[in-house]
Amino acid sequence: MRTFCSLSGSHRRLRKATHAPVGTAAFGNRVRERSSAVSAEPIAVPEDKAATAGYSASPRPRRGVRLWCAVTVVVTAVATFSSGCTSGDVGARVTTSADDAPLVAAVPVISDQVRDGRGRILSDSAFEALPAALAAHAGRARRAIYQSTSGINGARTEVSGAFFEPLGQPPASGWPVVALAHGTTGTQHGCAPSDSPDLDGEVGMVASLLKQGYAVAATDYEGLGDQGIHPYLEPRTAAFNVIDSVRGLRDLYGAESDQWVAVGPSQGGQAAWAVNELNSRYGDGLQLVGTVALSPAVNMSGLADRALSRTLTPWQTSLMPYVIDGLSRYDSTVVGDHYLRGQAARDLAVITGCGPDATSARLHTKVDDVRPATAADATALRDALRRIALPQAPLAVPMLVMNGSKDESIPPAWVNAAVERSCKLGGHIRHLEIEGAGHSNLGHTDVIWNWIRDRFTGVPASAGCGDQS
Repeated sequence: MRTFCSLSGSHRRLRKATHAPVGTAAFGNRVRERSSAVSAEPIAVPEDKAATAGYSASPRPRRGVRLWCAVTVVVTAVATFSSGCTSGDVGARVTTSADDAPLVAAVPVISDQVRDGRGRILSDSAFEALPAALAAHAGRARRAIYQSTSGINGARTEVSGAFFEPLGQPPASGWPVVALAHGTTGTQHGCAPSDSPDLDGEVGMVASLLKQGYAVAATDYEGLGDQGIHPYLEPRTAAFNVIDSVRGLRDLYGAESDQWVAVGPSQGGQAAWAVNELNSRYGDGLQLVGTVALSPAVNMSGLADRALSRTLTPWQTSLMPYVIDGLSRYDSTVVGDHYLRGQAARDLAVITGCGPDATSARLHTKVDDVRPATAADATALRDALRRIALPQAPLAVPMLVMNGSKDESIPPAWVNAAVERSCKLGGHIRHLEIEGAGHSNLGHTDVIWNWIRDRFTGVPASAGCGDQS
């Protein structure tokens, strides 16, 4: 997927350093520390430059270009961010309406038998060859299949993932764990990052985390690896898969702490957010200390009306086949041929796959080929998206949210509204909107690393959310 808390608040503007290391992009982005749902200043940063800000600059010929390239691995900021939210008027209000609010969906009942097996390693194997960046920092690296749970019906599932430990001896309390929730790679079998030589672009992120002394669990999500179907954007399944990847890492190596943080971009940002909301119900036996949601696909219900009115952005148009195909797999109210026609229907398997032709097919998707057939179909799509939208419950632990002011996939207003709603439910959110950034080129990874480090070292997070400074 490419690219607060109250209705008034203040922000700080900080400039990103204009220099950047080779392989990263510096667009002079500024960042707002936001505490309200506001409209962003229009600063043009071409979305198509986001590809230069990915995890890895190395080509990946086996797959098409992934829709979320994530953040640069090394970016230097020139100022220190204050934590928490403060008050003061920052701009126009973003109105949230009842017809785009999340529809709270029930968490499935999970049997004791399924619960008892969560995270159990079922099989594991060595990687054929580790990229040099990983080999330099990984003490142990395995691909494994572990047991997890469907967020749709509570059934036992099998999910693949990649699992890493740093070099050296673990601390007395065990390696602290970071769980990576990846962005959109596809919806078909074979789109699992752990099957890709460069982890589908995640090598840089994993290597950086290992270098900092974190063990890493990187789930593939249900259905992208070996078994099942992928329930795209279904947040409960994604959250369960992420949480169980941490259990799997501890089962595989046995040298990990129970403390952990979840980090994810786009689809993975939604997953990390859902982890936070579901932790009290599913995260037993582990100690979640924070989550990081980057450009999160937290509420996509606005796609329905945009599709009906033909006002989707090009990036949203290319995303629609994923959304329709994914929803139709687990929500019977969404019937694929009511939305997809022409090239979008004919080439659906190619578009939602991860082969070399996926990118070209996706970029040739036309607005009229992803338009709801009727207003009733648009309503059905909107409601289906509301059922997977967040927030659905209060947060359990602090969360960092970052997104770009020029995101053409997930508009800032959608993220702002979700943050505002979450704060009203109760929680601690630090929200940073990067001025001029799109969906993928957020930068400021030093802020992410520092925030994660503070959670593990016990530095108190902001006690407020919105105007509660």
